Amino acid sequence: MLSAAIALVVPGFALGLSAEQQRVVDAVTLHLASSYVDPELGRKTAEKLQAALVAGELDTTTDGPRFAQALSERLQVWTGDGHLNVEY
Repeated sequence: MLSAAIALVVPGFALGLSAEQQRVVDAVTLHLASSYVDPELGRKTAEKLQAALVAGELDTTTDGPRFAQALSERLQVWTGDGHLNVEY
């Protein structure tokens, strides 16, 4: 499962994310797929994150704090976890 999550992350570089943003998405995906408190929800959320990445939905800003806020909002909606945040 973990290797699948890592393999899905690679396409982001071709989709307009900065290297720093890609590292954030990689780290969040890895955490969700391997360490989230609810393993099934974590895996499903990691898949949604990857789908959003491939669809170009994460390429909305180059501003670090805005990117982190937008990513946090998505993750909270997908998981129902208001404590799940990405900070810049």
